[in-house]
Amino acid sequence: MNLPVNTGHSSLMGASRLIINVETAVASFLKNPKIIVELNYPTIATQREKFSPVLFLSRLIAVTGYTPDVEELPLKLKRTYGILRIIEELHSGAFEISRNSLRYIKQRMGISDSAPRDTKPLFDLFYGALQLLVHAELVEPETADDFHDLFIITCGIGLVVAESINSRTLPFHIDHFKAHAAVFLAARNTVDSWLEVRDQSISYLEKWGDEPPPESVLIHAAHNLFIQVKGLPNTDQVYELIKAARKEVSNKQLDFDSAFTMLNNTLGWRQSSALIRLLWDTEYRQHYTFTRDTVANRLNIEGYKSALEYAQKIQFVGDDGQPLIKSPPNIPIEEVATLSFPGGAGIGKTSIICKIAGSYIMIDYGRDSFGRTPHWRPEMDLLDAVLITHAHQDHIGGLLDLYGRQGYKGRWYAPAESEALIRLSLLDSVALDKAKFKDKARHKEEDVTFIFEHFNPLKMGALTSITERISVTAFPAGHVIGSCQYLLEGNGTSIFFSGDFNLASCRSVPPLVLPSKDVLERIDALVVEGTYAFREEAIMEAEEAISDLLRVIREQVKRPVLVPVLSLGRAQEVIAALSETELKVGVFGLAKRMTKAMDFHLGSNVTLEERLPQNVGSGDYDVLIASSGCLQGGPSKVFYERQDLHPIPTVLTGYLFPGTPARSLADQLPRIRFSAHAGHNHWTEYLAKFPNASHFLIHYPGNRNVLLPVNLTIPKLGRAYLVDAK
Repeated sequence: MNLPVNTGHSSLMGASRLIINVETAVASFLKNPKIIVELNYPTIATQREKFSPVLFLSRLIAVTGYTPDVEELPLKLKRTYGILRIIEELHSGAFEISRNSLRYIKQRMGISDSAPRDTKPLFDLFYGALQLLVHAELVEPETADDFHDLFIITCGIGLVVAESINSRTLPFHIDHFKAHAAVFLAARNTVDSWLEVRDQSISYLEKWGDEPPPESVLIHAAHNLFIQVKGLPNTDQVYELIKAARKEVSNKQLDFDSAFTMLNNTLGWRQSSALIRLLWDTEYRQHYTFTRDTVANRLNIEGYKSALEYAQKIQFVGDDGQPLIKSPPNIPIEEVATLSFPGGAGIGKTSIICKIAGSYIMIDYGRDSFGRTPHWRPEMDLLDAVLITHAHQDHIGGLLDLYGRQGYKGRWYAPAESEALIRLSLLDSVALDKAKFKDKARHKEEDVTFIFEHFNPLKMGALTSITERISVTAFPAGHVIGSCQYLLEGNGTSIFFSGDFNLASCRSVPPLVLPSKDVLERIDALVVEGTYAFREEAIMEAEEAISDLLRVIREQVKRPVLVPVLSLGRAQEVIAALSETELKVGVFGLAKRMTKAMDFHLGSNVTLEERLPQNVGSGDYDVLIASSGCLQGGPSKVFYERQDLHPIPTVLTGYLFPGTPARSLADQLPRIRFSAHAGHNHWTEYLAKFPNASHFLIHYPGNRNVLLPVNLTIPKLGRAYLVDAK
């Protein structure tokens, strides 16, 4: 992964000066290799510290092909070279994330592991990845997305490390670091206005799937980075007040209750809580509990109206600005429905909270590949029910946390067809966590049992009351087995949630079904996934993809052929494509267990194989269908790395996640572009079915600056949107 040669760049604050200094340092080194410049290590490269050893060594290797003798490098460059090697491994998918990741990072950087909980090397790695991202954005912007992916992956490793060392605070420190990184990246693009820097910082954080912090944190970051732009406040009193309260509690000059009361009365709960999450993270939930109980006591003693007024006074309010108190059953419901998006608009942590008819309903609660779930927010403490659209991890993975450390004990609903698949998927998450963290794994099989004690199956197309005032109907979504769309109705408002959907015909999934035309016309709001919205993606129709898959497999001279697959959806479509052909097919891993659980029709040539992949003979099958889909683990990785099969012909069949072996091999292996999501044209056709609805676009990895239709919104984190009932 070599960075391009810089041919010169205009001066854009500290970042471009950093590039110039690096190029000068490389030129000096080439003239006299004994000269090692003074290294300020590590650094984002602020106005004060402009040199980047990571860029220096990366540029040196890229320009000269120089291969360092690691043992002869000065200590700081030795650590830098370790960072570059780790980032290369992340790029190729060779880095294996486990409970030993921190130890491995230290080893690569030549650091003793005498302090196992010392996480400073992690932040050195984060800085290195950020420096490479800066260079890419300045010099080769067409490669910037790849470096954004690498930056997010490095930060994701930190979250896995936090799990392995049982650190509650590390995730918040990472959030804080990323806020600084976003401000730095934004500032190098403008010298005009603090408002521009702030807004661009928020755009970066949303691109990374992070909830933007209060402006106070961004102001603090700008001062810390020595950034100078018009309109930047000289200081931020709110930020300083939180820090002062934290210090007084630490010095026992103030108890927690007094500190929380002071902050609530001075700043208001909402503003102070948002800052406490980053600056005083261990007390974030305690602050909420104290405030909630204070309001509840007033409710019990003085009544609903008094509690409501007090909550409004201290700004104990949710994303919609309304007090975080549920209306008593005898109070008429006059409030309008709202939608908020704790999972953001991107892919990986899908979650929506709908406040309707006095109740809180959450649709999906996913987690990304690093175990991140949406940030907890008080609305989750008020939930009446959870609806799950389908069994993919980015829609269900957070259930383990929701019913675990978040303490939710309410009901959740999903189509009956999804029950076994969701159970398998959650059990697989538990197994993977155990494999990564051994005795430090957060969840156990009993946690899945507990979750299913609260499960309520839904019948597709049947109206179901989930509270006294709210009903829901599930409709098939055409995405994977058991996937659905939801129509939620209450208090005269109708909201439709697409889940992940597909209009194209598939062999493995029943087709999408919508409500009748008159129902569609009275829907007030549509929350729609947009995986391929506004993108020209070469997605094939099912029959064309199947034809190509068979052709590519039959062209392979060597057998067996490996087809890595996602376990739910892609696996069954590939099985359906190969069923009743002349090819002898074996299915392995979670793909096998998922297929078995759904009682899927198999051709006589297909076997759900019980043997471990290392025990399967090289001549037993013509085709091996195996999870994981990107060769990052599971039977597919075992088959791919088996020496007796090497090189095994391999056919990729869908989206390739960043930081996986399959992604790095994409240009070397045949790829058939199956998809269970609607392409842009089908997506547009779907939206047209809801002529009177406001449209909210989520599950969207694309350009936030695209010109949107008037009635389409890409929602932001930390905001609630009114649903205008017709």
